Amino acid sequence: MFVIDIEDLYFSYDKNNWALKEVEFKVRDKEFVGVIGPNGGGKSTLLKLILGELFPDRGKLLVLGRPPLEAVSAIGYVPQHVNFKRSFPISVMEVVLMGCLGKDTKKIFSRYTLEDREKVKKVLERLEIMHLSKRAIGELSGGQLQRVLIARALVSDPKLILLDEPTASLDANSEAGVFDLLSELNKEMTIVVVSHDVAFVSRYIGRVACVNQRLSWHLVSGLQEVDLQKMYSHSVCAIHHDHDIKIKSRGENDVE
Repeated sequence: MFVIDIEDLYFSYDKNNWALKEVEFKVRDKEFVGVIGPNGGGKSTLLKLILGELFPDRGKLLVLGRPPLEAVSAIGYVPQHVNFKRSFPISVMEVVLMGCLGKDTKKIFSRYTLEDREKVKKVLERLEIMHLSKRAIGELSGGQLQRVLIARALVSDPKLILLDEPTASLDANSEAGVFDLLSELNKEMTIVVVSHDVAFVSRYIGRVACVNQRLSWHLVSGLQEVDLQKMYSHSVCAIHHDHDIKIKSRGENDVE
C-alpha cells in the first residue's frame, strides 16, 4: 500500500484554469521525497489536497489507503508561514502542546493531560530543545523555531509528515540541522518536503517530484546531475549561493 496514492488528479480554484492536472504522485512507506517547482506551480496546493483542506475536481487521492480527512490524524504538518505575532506571550511548551489537539474538537476546551505533557517532553528531548521549553516563542532563532514547529507536528505520532518550505528563512547551518533531523526521523515515518532549494535534493533524498501544473518524477544521485531545465520543462534560472542552489522561472522577480 502507498502512503500517498494519487492518480490522474485535477484541481482548479476557479473552474476555468487547472492549478493541477494529470497528477500522479505515489509515495511509499518511509520514503523521503522532495517537491520542487516554480512559484504558482501547485506545490502548496498539492499539500493542501493531501491534508484534505482542498478537494480534487476529479481523480484518485488516498492517504494511508483512506480519503485524506479520514487519515488526517496520522499526518503531521509544518506550514510555510506561521501566523502569530512573535511578541505573543506563549512558551515553546505551550506551542508544542497544541499538536496534541489533533482533530479532537472536544479536547480543545479541556486541559492538557499529564500524558500529553510527558509526550511533549519526550519530543522536545529528542529534538534537543528541552532547554527551550519555558522560552517565549518570540525569543527563538529561525532554526530553533523550525524545530519547535516540527516538534508540534510530531507529538501526534504521525505516519506521514508534510513540510512546506521548512528552511526558507534559515542560514546554511540551520538548514543543514533541520534536514539532518528530518533524515533521522525518516527512519520511522514518511516525509514529503516542499522546497525551492535544490541543494538538499542531492544531499538527503534520491527522488524528487517537480510540480508545474503537471508533475514529473526525477531520480537524483548528485548535485551536478540536477538538470533544472529538464525538471521544469521550461527555462529557469539557477542562482548559486555558496554551495546552495535556488531556482526560479524566467520572468519571476523574486527567489524564495
